[in-house]
Amino acid sequence: MPRSKHRHKKGGKAIRHPGRVREAAMPAMTPEELARRRFSELYTAPFFRQFGHDDPRRAGLMLDIIAEAAFNIIAAAAFNMSGPALALADMLVPVSRQAAFEEFMALVEEEGKPPLEMAEAALGCLVEQRMVLVDDDRITVHPRFLTDDTGPAQTDTAGPEPEDHSPPGQ
Repeated sequence: MPRSKHRHKKGGKAIRHPGRVREAAMPAMTPEELARRRFSELYTAPFFRQFGHDDPRRAGLMLDIIAEAAFNIIAAAAFNMSGPALALADMLVPVSRQAAFEEFMALVEEEGKPPLEMAEAALGCLVEQRMVLVDDDRITVHPRFLTDDTGPAQTDTAGPEPEDHSPPGQ
């Protein structure tokens, strides 16, 4: 009778095969980490795909600061518990312009340029690219990144929309 081609010890136990190592499974992400990843994919990733991380105006650094401050981790946890009933807009809070500028200036003060001017230029670039809205001392994520009932948000990073020059009433 033919014997099995598989290597077994007497008694039916398998023999160890050196070099066959199981890869460790990745730990599961927490609901907060999943929500943060989703927010990053919708908001910061398109900007960095288009402009990279080496923007001379340091707009990427300002965007990171604003995104970190705007993301409400408590609401994100609630989102993952309640499912898609909570929209991305509910996970975001307005950011203080002063707080964002202070953090930005602390990170760039060694670069030799006046930090306040650099912060203004970086924020101006983000406004120009329609990444944020600025209202006095509040900075908010641009509404084009927020989702609604019809589907995912628009995530292009094109400049301002063209103005409509047609006569009124048409």
